[in-house]
Amino acid sequence: MSTRSVICKETLNKTYVGIYCHSDGYPQWVGKTLLDHYSDRDRVEKLLHLGDLSCLEEKIEPDTDRIHNFDNPQGDVCVAYHRDRGEELRQARPIKLDKAREVYWAEFMYVYMLDGTWYFADLCSDNPILIPLTRNYTEYEDEDE
Repeated sequence: MSTRSVICKETLNKTYVGIYCHSDGYPQWVGKTLLDHYSDRDRVEKLLHLGDLSCLEEKIEPDTDRIHNFDNPQGDVCVAYHRDRGEELRQARPIKLDKAREVYWAEFMYVYMLDGTWYFADLCSDNPILIPLTRNYTEYEDEDE
């Protein structure tokens, strides 16, 4: 079973435009990867340009000297449905906080704000709200401790 998420950017008119990400959507993976590797607008734009993702990784583009596709991904490269599986391109599109769970079955929503900070929402909560994404949310918590 996958932890689905949506990865968005804030627009000038205060709406969100983004893509779907199928795997590892929890803050300890997608959240941490966004904070560590997608901290500037240019990288976020390039990521969203890929369209919907199977999984988010630190690199956007694969090494051209090695095979990279859906069945044989390079471990540190995003896997995009269009580029790597040959599916129809699903470009970044408007996504509403109050509809992301219903439309995408997403459990988390991440938004790169106009001020260059990441926010996220736990869409499984009763009243999801966007809060700043910080290292505290991306650290692994062992439930047995």
